[in-house]
Amino acid sequence: MPTLRSILLIHGLLLLCCSSPSIAQDRIRELADEQYRAGNYTQAIRIYDQAVIVNPQNSLNFHDRGVVYAAMKNYERAITDMLIAESLNPRNPHHFFEKGRFHYETKAYELALAELNHAIVLDDEYAHAYLYRGKTLVEMGREHQGLADLKTAVRLKPAYDKAYQWAVTKIKNHWVRLESVQFRIDELGKTDSYHTRAHVYANLKQYEKALADFDRETERASGPTKESQINNCKENLIEDIAIEKAVEKKQGPPPDPVGRKVIVLASADLKEGTKVKGQVHTGQIYTVSHESGDWFYLAERPGWVHQRYVMLFDEAADYAGLKHFERRIQAAPADLVALYSLGSLKACLGKHKEAIVYFLDGLSAIKKQQRLLKRLYGDQTLVLFQSDFIMNVGNCYLACGGEKRAIHYLTQAIEISPLNYEACYNRALAYIRLGQRQEAVNDLNKALELSPGHLLAQNLLRKIIVD
Repeated sequence: MPTLRSILLIHGLLLLCCSSPSIAQDRIRELADEQYRAGNYTQAIRIYDQAVIVNPQNSLNFHDRGVVYAAMKNYERAITDMLIAESLNPRNPHHFFEKGRFHYETKAYELALAELNHAIVLDDEYAHAYLYRGKTLVEMGREHQGLADLKTAVRLKPAYDKAYQWAVTKIKNHWVRLESVQFRIDELGKTDSYHTRAHVYANLKQYEKALADFDRETERASGPTKESQINNCKENLIEDIAIEKAVEKKQGPPPDPVGRKVIVLASADLKEGTKVKGQVHTGQIYTVSHESGDWFYLAERPGWVHQRYVMLFDEAADYAGLKHFERRIQAAPADLVALYSLGSLKACLGKHKEAIVYFLDGLSAIKKQQRLLKRLYGDQTLVLFQSDFIMNVGNCYLACGGEKRAIHYLTQAIEISPLNYEACYNRALAYIRLGQRQEAVNDLNKALELSPGHLLAQNLLRKIIVD
């Protein structure tokens, strides 16, 4: 039940609206924002309701009300409001960012990624969008890509450093963790990261470096209590090293790394004359033919590389990314896995026009190898693979504002694979942007028929019917 105070407030707002609509709009938003910041969400919603009545064509009214609904954990209404805001102003990146944030909070990471990609396409310096896309990618296990976005966010807005620190705690791969800590030390000058780096080094069994970082931390300790804590960590590490050496002595030496397939992660830091012979290419796969301490001698392209710059091939995709797949295509231009991966990575980075090229090259390769692929994988798998390539071309055109081309390719994807509900939903978005409401309704109904729990399709259909 509304309180007497809220009734009087809303009555006053209505009187204000009658006197001066333009002034009223600003004043309503100010009052709503005050209530929101004070934590009075229900009151803020009531005021924003009045703002919508005063000016239903103002996308910010729906946007801000959606933010309040999200604060109330009512994400269904929040997304519905944000969809309306998007329809009123499809060039505002904040609408897409907020939808991405809502999906992130509900752990719908694939949906979050799609919305955040769109926000960054509209504004490539949107620090908050990079921050959330980085967090999303980390949660999805794409840690190296996520770290790249988190770095970008902090470079654009240094105040996000605390959020950066929290996000990288989710990173499980120790090498990526090391890179994240190194970034804070080298680029941000955060010497408080020595302690964290020491633990990462310890997890990587680089014990000398770990102990050296604990010593650095001791030198900058602010008091005896802090110094005692660091010394305890150091003593525990020394004890762990002693235990590990005892176990190794009992069990024998670790497996010989010779013969392992590795991929070079970075070579830029390697200098001429430091046991490097010839050119070492980032992202290339090699075989370890010799070992000398922490150095591996690589076959195929002879040269010594420190072990910190290589990773076992089965774990290398997170690190090599674009470089690796680009080199695969140089060697085999019709490599479908590499073409699909490159297209997907480019799309994730917001480079949709480049992504389209790779997806189209993939379709061309499928056509040329159709007979062989059918024999290897069967008709059904080939159809799904082809449909995915075509759908992604359509998705990229949709992200670039090429709605008609998006419809062309998404239609092809649906014709090839009628059960592709994502293509139906994405084509509905294209139809909406072109003002073709009935076609959008048909596609949304089809998407819900194929996937009844499709939340975005439900919300969008409800919004169209209400309008």
